[in-house]
Order: sequence, then C-alpha cells, then structure tokens
Amino acid sequence: AAYTGGNAIVRASLLEEFYGNEFALFKSPEKRTLQSIINEEPERKHKILHFLQETLTDLVTAKGEGVLENSIVHKLLLNYFSMGEVKGIKDLVATLHPLIISFIHTPDGCQVGSYCMLYGNQKERKSMLKIIKEHITRIAEDPYSYLFLLTSLNCVDDTVLLSKTILHPLLPSLSEISGHSFGAKILLSVLCAPSTRYFTEHELKYLTMDVKIPSPKGDELVPASAKDRERRRSELRDYMKDNIIKLCKNHIFSLQQTKLGHAIIEETLINVPSSHSDILPGLVQLTTSVMLYSKSHDVASVQENEEKGDDNDDEEQGLDADEKELRKQQKKKEEEIAEKELCKFFHVLLQAKVGLNEDGKESSLEFWSKIAKEIKGNCKRIATRCRLIGCQFLSELVRFFPSSSQSAIVSELKGIEEIIIYSPHAPFSSLASVFSSLHPSSSSSSA
Repeated sequence: AAYTGGNAIVRASLLEEFYGNEFALFKSPEKRTLQSIINEEPERKHKILHFLQETLTDLVTAKGEGVLENSIVHKLLLNYFSMGEVKGIKDLVATLHPLIISFIHTPDGCQVGSYCMLYGNQKERKSMLKIIKEHITRIAEDPYSYLFLLTSLNCVDDTVLLSKTILHPLLPSLSEISGHSFGAKILLSVLCAPSTRYFTEHELKYLTMDVKIPSPKGDELVPASAKDRERRRSELRDYMKDNIIKLCKNHIFSLQQTKLGHAIIEETLINVPSSHSDILPGLVQLTTSVMLYSKSHDVASVQENEEKGDDNDDEEQGLDADEKELRKQQKKKEEEIAEKELCKFFHVLLQAKVGLNEDGKESSLEFWSKIAKEIKGNCKRIATRCRLIGCQFLSELVRFFPSSSQSAIVSELKGIEEIIIYSPHAPFSSLASVFSSLHPSSSSSSA
C-alpha cells in the first residue's frame, strides 16, 4: 500500500531498500532509479544486482504467489531483468516460471513474463504455455497480459506447441476475440508482419523483443529464438487458416464495422489466397448493403423524401426541428464513414491484386466485375464525398477493367468532368490521369 499510494520519491525510496542494506539505512532525498545509481557508481553494479537477485529469489521461494500480488515486486523483477546478467536472469526464470499466471496482468508484470519466455529453456517455455492454456481467452482480452501472448507467438520456435496451447484454445471464442481491441491483435500477429499500421509502438516492442543467451557450447551469445520469424508466422497461419476463413465468411458484416475487423479480412485475403472463394462473395453482399445505405441517406434523397412528406415515420414523431436535423447529420456521418472505409479497403485489395491473376487480369471469380456493377450509380458520390480514397479506388478500378466497365464508370463521372480534370486539389489527381487517358477528346473539347 505504501508503494502504490506513495509519490515518485517514496516509491523510489522503497525500491532502493532492495538494492542493499546501506540503501535502507541511508535514504536519498531525491528520486533515483536503479540505472541512475549504477551510472553514478558502476563499480557497485555486480554487488547491487547480486543482492537484488538473492532477495527476490528468497521472497518468491518462501511466499510463492502471495508475494507476486504486489506491484513493487513486479517492478523489482523488471529492474533486474533489464540490467542483470544472463546467468542470474535464467536462475530467476527457473524460480518464476511455475507462477507465470500470477504476474502477467500488470504493466511491469507482463514485461517480466515476456522476459521469462525469452530467456526460458524449452522445458520452462512448455511449462508456462501449458499453465496459461486454461486461461487463454481471459489473457487475450486483458489490457496487459495479451502483450505476453504477442511475445510468446513471436519467440517460441515450437509452433506445434504454440498451436496447441494458445491458438487452439482460442478457436471456440474466435468471433468474440476478433471483435476485441486486444484479442484482434493476437490474430493479426499471426496473419501479417508487425507494422505501425495495426500495432502501436509499445506493442511492436513485444512483437520484436529478442535477447542473446549462451550457445549450447557456451562459447558465444546467440539469439534466444533460432527460427525465422516469417517462417514461424507462416506455420501458425497454416494452422489457423481454415478457422479464420470460416470466421471471415460467417461474420463479415460484424468484422467490417471495426478497423481491426477490416484488417483481419484484408490480411486474410492477402496472405491466405485459398480464402478468396469463401470470402469474396460475402464482400459483394457487403458492398450492396453499404451502397444501398449510402444512397438511401444521400442528401438529395433526404431532401426529396422531405418534399414528399415521407419524413414523418413513427421514429421521428415528436422530435423538434433541431433534433431531426441532428439525427439527419448523424446518419450522414455514419454512412460517409462506412463508404470511405469500404473504398479504402477495396483500394488495398486492388493494390495487392486480390481476386486477380498474376498477370493482373480478372480471375474466374469475376469478383471485381460484380463490385463494379454494385457501385454503378454511386461513382459520382464516391468521387466527391470520399475524396482522396474514393478517387484512388475508382482510378484503380478503371485501370483493371474492360472497356465496357470503364465506360460505365466514366460516363457516371461526366457530370463532374471539369472538377476531375482541372481541379488543383490532390484528391482528384489520380482519377484525372485515368479519365484523360481514356477520353482525351473530352479534355481537349472542354478546353
């Protein structure tokens, strides 16, 4: 209680007591970290760390899980793992690994757990993974312990063991996990390489953590994980692919409502080619739904409905003019977001040539022809309202298609031809070049 309730100076003072008897007797009036103490007196580093290791080992051995409920112990462990020697760290791992479930739920504890997985030998890693297996869903949705899973999936070489202890227990709750802000990151870490597109800098630290340990002969330091990360990810993806395809096929409408859900569908289509026949038909239905929704809530349509008096349904009875206007604006914002997200999604798929053969031509699924058909009648709105991403999507779509599809799309854009070709604004530049190359005569006649 004194540690968690104290200010920074009090907490630092309490931590110092574990660095040696003299620190308990002679208190510093200023806040000092273990790193700053060692920087001031580097010759004392070995003595301080040795004292800290022995104290922590004795505490954990004597009191077990009870002592690991204290956040001060988590901080002390992290201090040692961050600065200790490999031999001392491995000795602590041997003591801590049976208690892994007791401390990975805090900010410092999940880092300690990740170090345990990195420094642990094959037997210790297997033991830790078996312990967490029974609690895997709760761990995947916890704001700290999911980071421990990210490290485990990216450092343990035995992918069969990872599949049995982490991935398999997640399968019954895959739809729930995919909709969770932390659980979805677990799936994405299997589907694609770490990047700032989906992961925060803090998460990337756990996804790329690596340490050096003595080689079997003891003559040099080698990485704790020998297997190539992409190979490990590929093996885990192969294990999960059928279930992830099923997830995307059966829950495509709920997945597309979140940024991470979009990412799961997108990365599945890009990295699991066998998923196309199952997922692409659902995307056509999704496109129909979004386009119909957008069209029904388009400003012109709303105004037309108001003129006809179709505005007085049961839902809006009793609302004053301001409330009706607010509701109208909310609906407009919702459908604009849905349409922009869909355009962004399709733009990425086109760039990755999803649904196309190696030579860039349409596959037998004719997916993009169906999408072109679904957006017919909506192109002008997409170009003007979705702006940059809408124009990028339309320009990519026009490039890939036969002249009949191009004509249908371009003819819809005739009404804003001058804006597209002559606008100095960036959003229309990608579409302008395609429009001009397809219909050079229209630009010359307009001039």
